[in-house]
Amino acid sequence: MYAGNSRLIRANEDEDLAGTLFIGKKDLLEVGGYDERLQDYGGEQKDLLERLDKNRMRRLNIDYSTLLHNHYDGEAERGLTSRQVENLVEEAVNLELREKVPMWNSLEAWRSFSFIPESMLEPNASVPSRIHANVQYRDIVGRSQVPSIRDVLMDSAVDTTKGKVLSRMLHEWFDMPSDFTDLLDGSDKDRILYALLEKRQTASRFTTPRVLVMHCVGGLIPRLFALASGLAIANHTDRLPIVVWEKEAPLVTALFQELFEVQEHFMVAGIYTKQFFEKYTEDQKSGEEMRSMQVYDLAGQQEASSKLIHTSSGTHIFIRASKAVGADVVRYTSPMSIREQFQMLALEESVQSRLRDLADKGISERLGIYVGESEPYENSDITDLGTIMKEKVEAVRPGALPPAYIVSDLPTFERIRPVFGSIIHNLPLSMDCTAEDIDCSRTELVRLFALTKTREFISIQEAQEDDLSELVMLLRGHSTDW
Repeated sequence: MYAGNSRLIRANEDEDLAGTLFIGKKDLLEVGGYDERLQDYGGEQKDLLERLDKNRMRRLNIDYSTLLHNHYDGEAERGLTSRQVENLVEEAVNLELREKVPMWNSLEAWRSFSFIPESMLEPNASVPSRIHANVQYRDIVGRSQVPSIRDVLMDSAVDTTKGKVLSRMLHEWFDMPSDFTDLLDGSDKDRILYALLEKRQTASRFTTPRVLVMHCVGGLIPRLFALASGLAIANHTDRLPIVVWEKEAPLVTALFQELFEVQEHFMVAGIYTKQFFEKYTEDQKSGEEMRSMQVYDLAGQQEASSKLIHTSSGTHIFIRASKAVGADVVRYTSPMSIREQFQMLALEESVQSRLRDLADKGISERLGIYVGESEPYENSDITDLGTIMKEKVEAVRPGALPPAYIVSDLPTFERIRPVFGSIIHNLPLSMDCTAEDIDCSRTELVRLFALTKTREFISIQEAQEDDLSELVMLLRGHSTDW
């Protein structure tokens, strides 16, 4: 099917599986698995297959006779050592390619995937020495309702600078080795998918927090980091709150549902602007009626209302943390289809109450808080803000780790460091990137993130003193399921 300096591992070609794994000769040499001396297999192939777990073979439905066959340009057929084939099979099983990494089931879909150069898809093209996986797409809530990973990632462009930013995130947050992060430093876009998939099976050894926060405008970093971090935390069964920006939330939600089927162990907090609500209000009205809905006001003010919505798929909250900015935080306690999410966005009803009632019920302790962008930090006393938040958290849960405090830049962090220096966990101090570094506007600057091993998180973006009362109110409560 493909010629060139590559090894092609192909699965049985039927409607249910179109799995391919491209492994270049260079990759095999690097891992010490390419044996120039091995000319034929003889009885070794039979022995190898007998040693493999037949159940896992059937589950993956991989043609291992093809797996054991190697093709190079005009060269004599060569193969892998039995140990290397076992390693590859074990890797395929660990990745659970058919069940846990659903991607695309047709070559045409690959043509739309921006990581894969068009030249690779041409007949007789030389396949780069990378590893890719093309795995059966498995619907979770319906193909028409959930974007595929291709939809999530397509049109993403990885330039050298942004690749370095992502690399630093992965290296510092998950202690990924330099040989992995180096893969992300260049502009070779097709290397990223290989790197993420290849590290999936050993991801559990990374220092992985249970709270993941993503906050930036645009598509690249949230999408790629969602995939990278998802691969890293896939083995964790604890609930995982995630913060993303605006329209990324539905995509990230679908991405994690497709990849890991984490069900109720998964939560997303999406930050939405008024414009986003207005856009989908007209476009997405229709569909299933909500079973019940209650709307709570943030501080007893009509223009700062929040929504607590009970649907057939769970309880969902819309919180507007800053009435001046009009930013809303959406928290999902159970997975939803994209259709359901848009239905919620379209809701316009409102009922006035106080968020304090929610805090008294313990909801706020695990609630993401977003203080919207406004004026720069120069007009705010960040140290006092940090002190108040720290005191409130410790008053509720003495001795417990605080939420993950998200700051915008290093100067701000240095100002609050005397307060949080001993309890901020895993803050990537070296990510002192500027707008110029990542080629985007000031408001699109990738934020600095601090991650903790707790389930709480607070996002502070250009915080104002007027927001303190709201923050304090939302920090009240006691840990409980709701």
